[in-house]
Amino acid sequence: MEIIFFLFISFLCGSIPFGLLISKIFYKTDIREHGSKNIGSTNVYRILGWKAGLAVQLLDIIKGFLPVFVLSFYSTGPLLLESTIGTRLAIGVMAVLGHIFSPFVKFKGGKGINTILGMLLGVSPIDISLAFLGFVIVFLSTGIISVSSMSAAVLLPIIVTTRYWLNPWEQREFIILLTTCCILSIVVFITHRSNIARLRNGTESSFEKFNLLKKVFK
Repeated sequence: MEIIFFLFISFLCGSIPFGLLISKIFYKTDIREHGSKNIGSTNVYRILGWKAGLAVQLLDIIKGFLPVFVLSFYSTGPLLLESTIGTRLAIGVMAVLGHIFSPFVKFKGGKGINTILGMLLGVSPIDISLAFLGFVIVFLSTGIISVSSMSAAVLLPIIVTTRYWLNPWEQREFIILLTTCCILSIVVFITHRSNIARLRNGTESSFEKFNLLKKVFK
């Protein structure tokens, strides 16, 4: 019952729709009625500006990180006493699912990138930091958030595997982490279905001022 309670709290924490709350409280508008109609930080940035976008991004990262950091290290029984990587990942994944399927917005939440970043910062900071570096490189080369996010999703399992080959640790934990990262990568592509369609049609939005590669070869 203890672990079920912790998983529920994590889901509830992840389901807080910060993009919607900030748009309504501080800007008197519903972000779901503008742009891509998504409550994530990218749409908030485009519609409400960088301050609102940055606030949503940080809060979405925190709500993925906090359940892993706090709940997985709090134990009143033997089940969570050692705070295994499987326990931390389970708690983190529930936060991600809460973000994507938030009951507060009729189960139509964000795409999960920032919350995945937050949860993995609490579980495997080296791997997610390297994947984030890949995100930054792709973003500065294309100016497209969706392409950068999906690139990072592909890189993450590769990074985890490479790190294990270079410096092996407990095999069971490696398999659990790799499997979770593969599943999360698939989830990222599923939540970006509309972006993939727009990329195929050539209508995907981009941040041209961040497209350094285009500027260099212009």
